[in-house]
Amino acid sequence: MFLCLVAKASLADSVDAYARELLKKQHVVGLSLAVVKDGRIVKVGGYGFANIETKTPARPGTVYKIASVSKQFFASAVMLLVGEGKIRLDDKANISTRLPIHGRTSQFESYLAIRQVLSKIRPVSCRSSLRKMLR
Repeated sequence: MFLCLVAKASLADSVDAYARELLKKQHVVGLSLAVVKDGRIVKVGGYGFANIETKTPARPGTVYKIASVSKQFFASAVMLLVGEGKIRLDDKANISTRLPIHGRTSQFESYLAIRQVLSKIRPVSCRSSLRKMLR
């Protein structure tokens, strides 16, 4: 048990040191992180500021406004699933069954393939149905 606690403390110290070094060297204002090992969270932390103007500290649960940056992460995650054979690009997206999105689904989602979601292309049937609704 003692060895396990020392290992966790050592990991925590090295993560803290790395985060502080990153803030300094890369001029990062703030960051929040979680270290996951074998499916378990072993370290969480917030470093620097969530809002530099108000000097609000970054915390492990800080929600950042990242705008369109998340699209690349989403696309990479989808392609990992494709590479593992868990989904195919031509599968129907069925977003509401894959993600816990409440009240934000569309009648058009059954038309969309994952490939189209990634490239923001709507199928012709979706476009013509949308035009009819807007008349």
